[in-house]
Amino acid sequence: MKFGTHKDDNNLYIGLHGSYNADTTVGYKVIVVPGEYSGGRWVPASGVQTPSTDLLANQNEANCGTGCFRPVGLAFGEDGEHLYVSSDTSGEVFLVKRGNGAFGGFKNHPSQSVLTLAVALPALVWALL
Repeated sequence: MKFGTHKDDNNLYIGLHGSYNADTTVGYKVIVVPGEYSGGRWVPASGVQTPSTDLLANQNEANCGTGCFRPVGLAFGEDGEHLYVSSDTSGEVFLVKRGNGAFGGFKNHPSQSVLTLAVALPALVWALL
């Protein structure tokens, strides 16, 4: 878990490593929980339709028992504009960059066919580089 470090980002970022011993695999994604600071502490944002939004997720979790994107670490760059996400099953590190309202396309990397960048939070748009 990491709190956003950009001056305009009060959200909580959570890497869900996924299930390993369930009949149906679930998890295997990075989610964003919108939040705000109130009285000196962080609280989930009020008035949102969903408590969290997927930021990075596998397109088909049914195949995740054999090697999907499985996040284990999150780290922000110094300016808060870049989020680094590591995956232990694929051995990759993904770089996700804050955008200005438009998503960039996928660059060529091994998980291109299985990973989806899926977020549309107001004032929080990211692109997978």
